[in-house]
Amino acid sequence: MVKDFSFGGTSVEAGKEFTLDLTLFTTSGNTNLEDVMVGLNFGEAKNVSLASGSMNTYVGAMAPGATRHITYKIITDATIEPGAIGITVQLTSKNGEPNSSPISIPVTQPDRFEITGIEAPETIMLGEEGYLAVTFVNKGKSPVNNLSAEIQGTNLANPGQSQFLGNIAAGTENSVDFNVMASAEGTINGKVLL
Repeated sequence: MVKDFSFGGTSVEAGKEFTLDLTLFTTSGNTNLEDVMVGLNFGEAKNVSLASGSMNTYVGAMAPGATRHITYKIITDATIEPGAIGITVQLTSKNGEPNSSPISIPVTQPDRFEITGIEAPETIMLGEEGYLAVTFVNKGKSPVNNLSAEIQGTNLANPGQSQFLGNIAAGTENSVDFNVMASAEGTINGKVLL
């Protein structure tokens, strides 16, 4: 049976190779299990494959109450949807009952969030209000949740403006606008935090 498994963290990133580490154990009894074989079945997971090696691993004999560690190098396709992939670990032996253990591995898509444009006035008069527009796009496969924007800087008469933008779906472009005023003559230096 599968006693434990790990894959290097709390989730795996789409398109990246990871190591699946299985800890197998045999129940108590009086007889060794002979010719133990371990196999992986990816089932419906079409975007998952072995990075190297074989789906089946020969373990050999296992005494009652024994444990063994087996590793597999696995890779997911870079276009896989975020969620969990199901893998079934199948164990067979010459003289024991076959056993299968389902395991689940969370897969995440990396954030591919990019600022694509900034529009700002070249000059504004002291006491006059100008605007700053920032355009951004979510190039990832997953939505960006709870996005907010804030403006900070020096020589800003109205720093700390913030806006809640909400969830930005994958492949969506959006923008945020801020009103800017100078507190004194000179250059306004600042940044917009998303």
